[in-house]
Amino acid sequence: MPLLTIRGLNKYYGNFKALDELELTVNANEIYGFIGKNGAGKTTTLNVLMQLSFYESGTITFDGKTLNKDDYTFKKMVAYMPDVPSFPPYLKGREILELTAEFCGYDSKKTLEKIHELKDSIGLLRLNQKVGTYSRGMVQRLALANALMQEPRLIIMDEPTSALDPIGRRAFLTIIKSVAKETSVLYSTHILSEAEAICDRVGLIEQGRMLKEGPVSQVIAPAIDTTYIIDTLHLERIKDMLTDQTWIKAIAQKEKHLEVTLTDATPAKLFSALASVDEKITAVYEKVPSLEDAFVEVLNENTL
Repeated sequence: MPLLTIRGLNKYYGNFKALDELELTVNANEIYGFIGKNGAGKTTTLNVLMQLSFYESGTITFDGKTLNKDDYTFKKMVAYMPDVPSFPPYLKGREILELTAEFCGYDSKKTLEKIHELKDSIGLLRLNQKVGTYSRGMVQRLALANALMQEPRLIIMDEPTSALDPIGRRAFLTIIKSVAKETSVLYSTHILSEAEAICDRVGLIEQGRMLKEGPVSQVIAPAIDTTYIIDTLHLERIKDMLTDQTWIKAIAQKEKHLEVTLTDATPAKLFSALASVDEKITAVYEKVPSLEDAFVEVLNENTL
């Protein structure tokens, strides 16, 4: 069921069109990967959603209600987490959460319950120490806990792992997956491996336009041609033999193997051709396409 729907959104900065008839749908209790290169329009979209920037035309619908440009009640149901959260370093983690609870109108009992709940679910440590002593990973966890303290219907995350090391990034992604059991997540990123690992659906944006949107598996599969990896000690001979075949779309030599992309032909033609040569072939296997492959393919198909 759609929670957030954007239709025909247009946004200008002077004569520059930052958003171009943008379409986007985030369903309830899913992680939606908002994917694009730097400058593609991701942050502009998030700023519009958070009403930090106004748009010229289009509609935004949340939980079945079309929002007016000056409808600030939307913010009560949405939490925002920037790429580099910043808190007063002299405050303790617990004090940050208590302040947010006060803004939300919680009594002392609910505040204590929420802090204990978030401490366990997010793995918050050192809540009684000053934020200035926290590692970058702990600051990110505190920022997520602070967002969840509001009990939002939707959390908007803008490149939340950009400053984390690989171990911290992996731990944080695991936490995000558990968060989606209770709320929806709009996850903006240019790190496509992250989106592929945790997102239910993705939208590929470029120059303010939505190029493709859907479940990760569906976005990947139709966009990528079938490619096989051939391991052999005779790269040039095999490459020369296959070059003239009409059922081969492309051949690329990559270090110690060949990447052969087929047309609509079945793999049987490739296997038959390889079986007819005397050169030793150590392995033939299908290349598993990634979201990054699909994104590059979609960009190539939609070059303006």
